Amino acid sequence: MLSGNRILVVEREFLVALDMQRVLEEAHASQTVFARSIEEASHLAGQFGNYDLAIIEIPPDGDAGWGLVRELLAAGVAVVATSASDRVDSRATELGIWTVPKPFDDDGLVIACRAALKLA
Repeated sequence: MLSGNRILVVEREFLVALDMQRVLEEAHASQTVFARSIEEASHLAGQFGNYDLAIIEIPPDGDAGWGLVRELLAAGVAVVATSASDRVDSRATELGIWTVPKPFDDDGLVIACRAALKLA
């Protein structure tokens, strides 16, 4: 499923991040690294090449989140966006990335991750 993939999860809510980690590990991801904010993830820019996929929570105002998405895509990292806002879908479509609405279900998250990895 996600065998051997290294994943960066950018998520403000610790319990949601842990739930994502559980789902990703059950799908056989090899490594899951957390960033608690867009700013924290931005500090990892020099290490983006270490990741195959990033799952990014896009906040309702979203601008900083979309900047991070563009940086990751430019570094060759597949991206999945998560959000409780329905405004994410049009921007995600423009960038050609998958979205997962919150709250997410396990299968939906894995399907989006697998699809994003095939597109990258």
